[in-house]
Amino acid sequence: MVMYMTPWKLQPVAKYEYYDPDKSTREDQESIITAGLNFFLNDFTRLQFNYRFLKEAEKKIDNDEILFQAQVIF
Repeated sequence: MVMYMTPWKLQPVAKYEYYDPDKSTREDQESIITAGLNFFLNDFTRLQFNYRFLKEAEKKIDNDEILFQAQVIF
């Protein structure tokens, strides 16, 4: 996971994940690349926007995700 805080309260984020539950076969392998942006409204509030590219080894499923999350500390 790589992220960088800019002076404009924006934080670009990139993450790579790899999962293989059964190393003897290739059919369950999965990789996920997440590209996102965090926006800090203040010290207590963060908005997160992410796009996840999901790639399975054997299956051809169109299951990419767009995610939005708000985090508030109180």
